[in-house]
Amino acid sequence: MKYTTLLFDLDGTLLDTLSDLHLAVFHALYAFNMPQRSLDEVRMMVGNGIKKLIDRAVPEGTPPEKTAQVLDVFRDYYSKNSRIKTAPYDGILAALKLLSGKGYKIAVISNKIDSAVKELNRDFFAEYIPVAIGDREGMKKKPAPLLHPATMEPITVEELSEIFCHELAKQELDDTTAYFDIP
Repeated sequence: MKYTTLLFDLDGTLLDTLSDLHLAVFHALYAFNMPQRSLDEVRMMVGNGIKKLIDRAVPEGTPPEKTAQVLDVFRDYYSKNSRIKTAPYDGILAALKLLSGKGYKIAVISNKIDSAVKELNRDFFAEYIPVAIGDREGMKKKPAPLLHPATMEPITVEELSEIFCHELAKQELDDTTAYFDIP
């Protein structure tokens, strides 16, 4: 099967965002005098969106209303500080250039806040990735097969052949090769 569209996750796949997420968790927990989490602890907590990250980061038994307040502080801080240390993984820009040059349609689908996904995509990948979709009210979180067909423009549903390139960032790439076969 020849794929025509490649969907990438953002955090931990295209971008190394862990340090900035850790700083935001630190800031939010500190604001409520809660115990801090190490970078390695936060690494183990990410992957299901920021609400789940904060649910995991606050001490066990934290009341839901307090957790919601911590989440609000996290969102506010992260919205203003999401690009302090965040950067593409080595080889990602070369891989995206290669894939784009071969005619693949490329999109980002993330459980990160939609506004942050769009900003990060614009700042780092706009040349190669025209569509970036993040978490917003009423949308199913990935890995839902199609999050919201109306938001996939200019990628039409008829053209959509999914391959979720979650592991691409963990592979060594250069200007001409990727770890999977590119037809």
